[in-house]
Amino acid sequence: MTKLVRQCDEQRPCKNCVRFGVVCSLVLAEQNGAVSPVLHSSPPAASSPTPTFLTHNETSPAASPIPLTGITYDPHAATHVAFAPPPSVHTLGSDHVAVSPGWTQGESQDFFSPNWIQSLQLLHHYDTVVYKTLTRDQRTESLWRYTVPEIAFTNVTEALLQAVLALSALNYAIRNPDQHSEFIIVSSRFQSLALQHFSANLHNINEHNCKGYFLLATFVFLLTMCSTANASILGKIISPIDVAQSLVLLQGIKTIMSVKSMDQWKADGPLSILLDEDNTSEPKESGPYLERLKQLSDLARKLEGTLDPINEQTSCILAIETLRSIHVRYGNDDSPSSPRRVWVWPMTLTQMFIDLISQGHPVALIILGHFTALVRPYESPEWVNRGWSEVVFQAAESSLSPEWKKWIEWPKKSIKERINVNDMPFPETIEESWPSSGTSSGQTLPRRLHVD
Repeated sequence: MTKLVRQCDEQRPCKNCVRFGVVCSLVLAEQNGAVSPVLHSSPPAASSPTPTFLTHNETSPAASPIPLTGITYDPHAATHVAFAPPPSVHTLGSDHVAVSPGWTQGESQDFFSPNWIQSLQLLHHYDTVVYKTLTRDQRTESLWRYTVPEIAFTNVTEALLQAVLALSALNYAIRNPDQHSEFIIVSSRFQSLALQHFSANLHNINEHNCKGYFLLATFVFLLTMCSTANASILGKIISPIDVAQSLVLLQGIKTIMSVKSMDQWKADGPLSILLDEDNTSEPKESGPYLERLKQLSDLARKLEGTLDPINEQTSCILAIETLRSIHVRYGNDDSPSSPRRVWVWPMTLTQMFIDLISQGHPVALIILGHFTALVRPYESPEWVNRGWSEVVFQAAESSLSPEWKKWIEWPKKSIKERINVNDMPFPETIEESWPSSGTSSGQTLPRRLHVD
């Protein structure tokens, strides 16, 4: 990671100014016939790397704070977070300012590129608006507002900051239709950079950087969840492939958490609040949802098994069983942490089951539809994932051929009429008249369910 300020080598121009692409004060002074003394600040601490400054040839005066108006973003120019300030100015005393090479007070505004100002404004928008939408449990408010930016600035990667700015830009785009197109581009660019870094470094995570990567993975998933929930506003059509790709991101969180034991995660640092268990209510031992899951288990057992321990049949059965376990433990729980707990389910899925969703496997889509019914009451009243369950359910339903849709009528009623699965009527028994192959949709049917 490039440090923002290094000692000047006193060349003309100096290497610092060449690297930052700014006018060197030593050259200017030489052209004026004299070299003015320049005070240098000491290098920043190694433990606090600063994100790389976005190189941008255009300059403009500093813009006004939020609302974010009058600033144009160049998506093709961005290669790093447009957030690091120009060469630092450090106060040495009440009347003295240390200025790094190439920086004079008279020229200060020239260094504030539009992208840099915009990123400052997006961070301000996160600090005043967005963090509140992430806080369902008041105990986590400090985490979202203070801890996340702190780790973003001190972590070894700038990707977390990119993800924070991406989420802030997405929120701003949705809240401000007149600037929707511009800030969707901003959000997409930051999200792409964050995701590239996350994917490339998933195998380089250790105990020293795992906190930053845990938050990075969380924000990347939040971005995909927000994009899914707001698909109509963003002009997107969500497919099972999109859903599967978002679930893979939660698998990444599971990989990160394997770096340390759960006890270490809970005992070590500010993220422990996300993993603490509230006092849950009495486990549910019966009810309409559990009865429905029994019917799904019977359906999954009719899939053809193989000698491989992880196959279509076992992957679907495992998905149903973990869904049952989560409902038994949290399905009657109104504690603030419950919205987080239900998202444990995607983290337990096998890669094969996620692949089955992506491929439009009917039984996998039916199971996914029942998860959306469970998670709907836990959606945020804010923009974060409000409407996610309905969008994902529609993606599953539209990918099923007509003969399979009777299996999702029960969760469909729960979602459309906004009925908690605990308050739904007990499901009727579905006759075992299995669909035949060669459906009009062309989806692949489970082999043991084929009728020759």
